Amino acid sequence: RLDCAPTKAGLKSIDKEYIRTAAKVIMFGLAYGQGAEAGARKAREEGAEVTTEEAQQLMDSIFAMYTHLPVFFGAARERAGIGWIKNCFGRVRRIDWTADRQARGEQERQSQNVTVQSGVADALPGVR
Repeated sequence: RLDCAPTKAGLKSIDKEYIRTAAKVIMFGLAYGQGAEAGARKAREEGAEVTTEEAQQLMDSIFAMYTHLPVFFGAARERAGIGWIKNCFGRVRRIDWTADRQARGEQERQSQNVTVQSGVADALPGVR
């Protein structure tokens, strides 16, 4: 909803190039279950000065554009409790059950990410 073309040059024309950097960092972090605070911090590390609120706005915009992502990520996180998850090419990642809450949270984040990351790796086999 900015007053410019939706391009790098458009953002540059209104002195908001940093938004593209922030959006890339936040989009990548979504696959890891990263929240707005961590996204804003990582964006700042990349030179994009954004607030937690702006990071949340970017996340909300991404989820509004890709409405199935929250459902997809939620289902992937639930698979950690089942003990395995499979990507779109059939690669299976096994997940050992644990009662440790912190370890379970990490397993859920990994489960959420593995479908995206392993799917890309399997789609581009010569790039490994």
